[in-house]
Amino acid sequence: GDRRAAVERAERLLTLLADMPAVVDWGAARRQLTDDLTHAEQPLAPGDLVGPYVALLRLALGPEPPPPARAAALRLAVTRLHGLITADHLTALAVELRGASG
Repeated sequence: GDRRAAVERAERLLTLLADMPAVVDWGAARRQLTDDLTHAEQPLAPGDLVGPYVALLRLALGPEPPPPARAAALRLAVTRLHGLITADHLTALAVELRGASG
């Protein structure tokens, strides 16, 4: 569905950012990622904590382009959106974003 396509687009963009950051216009990439995250926000089932998870991911898309390691961490986080988001995923994301901020 819509969520799958949006997640796949975001994964491709974050892969590019991790591998070839110099070729990506961060302003445009950030707008696209924000848009894709909005589409990915449809819960797959009751109890899918995708809303707060996507809110955390949006916060992680700061004004500056992420360094490659952070882009890779964001890509992994986005990949989780293919399935149901649990409380454990939320906790893991919060920890990863703290750890990858430097």
